[in-house]
Amino acid sequence: MDAELERKLRELVDKQEIREVVLLYARAQERRDGALFASVFHPDAIYEHYEMPPYLIDGDLDGFVAFVEKAWAASPLKSKGLHVPDTLTEVDGDEAFAESHALSLNPVDQEGVRHDYLRTLRFLDRFERRDGVWKIAHRLVLSGGYERWVAASPPPFAGAASPELRSGFYPDDPFYGIRERLRPGSVAQRTTEEQPFYLRDADVAEAGR
Repeated sequence: MDAELERKLRELVDKQEIREVVLLYARAQERRDGALFASVFHPDAIYEHYEMPPYLIDGDLDGFVAFVEKAWAASPLKSKGLHVPDTLTEVDGDEAFAESHALSLNPVDQEGVRHDYLRTLRFLDRFERRDGVWKIAHRLVLSGGYERWVAASPPPFAGAASPELRSGFYPDDPFYGIRERLRPGSVAQRTTEEQPFYLRDADVAEAGR
């Protein structure tokens, strides 16, 4: 293998590893998984979010996790979707700079009324590779400039889903049992209604005639 091709392959591997860190951050936010959240940052990292002052971890990852978990506990969000469709990365040796665009979808209960809060975000990151592992050394979370806050219409399907097939937070989300749940012969006993939602709806329509 010539040196130029080897350099390009190394860069591709680095970018993929960095991309996976970005996605792990999104998973940690969605699942409210403190240990996973801490795993993507170096212990001396800086976390800047446009809604709060900069947080200097300063070697205390446990304190950082406690801070984040306190914020999660106080949040009115009942669930969260954080979608990060793209990451553009510039690698320079053991340092890299990355820009990611994100869409945050947040169902919020306010005074008994559910609202849908959608907003765009951008992540500007400085990554460092230490002992062969890429992690965030400095993250800057920016507002993407778009926000939408509307009263939600009644969900036609989500309310009919089996409880075991709903997304949840750590440790109850199905992801944390994914290896056992998705093995052959491991289909669990379902606790949902006997008829699918669309058939029940048809029955209601038929009864109303």
